[in-house]
Amino acid sequence: MIINEISYNNEADKNPGDWIELYNRGRYDIDISGWKLTDADPAHQFIFADNTLLKAGEYLVVANDLPKMKAVFGSVKNLVEPFTFSFGLGNETDAVKLYSRDNQLIDEVVYSNSEPWLTFNPEELWSLELTDPAKNNNSGRNWVLSQKDGTPGMRNTPMIPDGSEELPIAGS
Repeated sequence: MIINEISYNNEADKNPGDWIELYNRGRYDIDISGWKLTDADPAHQFIFADNTLLKAGEYLVVANDLPKMKAVFGSVKNLVEPFTFSFGLGNETDAVKLYSRDNQLIDEVVYSNSEPWLTFNPEELWSLELTDPAKNNNSGRNWVLSQKDGTPGMRNTPMIPDGSEELPIAGS
């Protein structure tokens, strides 16, 4: 289970609010009921509801403003109830942390608006997308700005091939 995409730029002309995408890169479904997301302040918590299951190979999006999110992206697959307005992501620097039911840190991303993280034009909508789920997602070198407005609920633009025609050919 990894933090796979983060959108925290609320100064953009199109503003979906803050949102975080999780990806189950494993081979088994994971019951994340009672797990929590926090930002840099551990008092800011979103706790996943009972019966929240993230299937193997699937994505889950948590947004802080569902009407804004839907206005920008329409219907997003696997979008869950919003986290509270007191839990927001900073535009310059912040953290996203994922904890299990027993408070074990599962994953974290501490981002900033300086090297090695990418800088941005605040008027444009974008998200940070992880380039490869096998790489260290707490390193700014493994993230890119989204090519479009972001890919909530689906594969990241630079990450997973669309189909077999994009897979490398053996021996090449």
